[in-house]
Amino acid sequence: MCPARATVRWVAAAWLAAAALPASAYVVIVTRGHRHDLDALRAVVGRDLRYVGLIGSRAKVVRVYEALLA
Repeated sequence: MCPARATVRWVAAAWLAAAALPASAYVVIVTRGHRHDLDALRAVVGRDLRYVGLIGSRAKVVRVYEALLA
């Protein structure tokens, strides 16, 4: 049983970078607070995947896209 005030820390970017994802994989990045979205996206961009998606506002999409190009 997990205590009500427990904090779970999981580094999605590290897991995604190490994961052996097949070319048929669909990756959708959805994080709480969006603090780690860019790192997670960088971990999968350029890999041979069927789909990569990111949940966020239009403004966030623009910021993340510009950061990827930088």
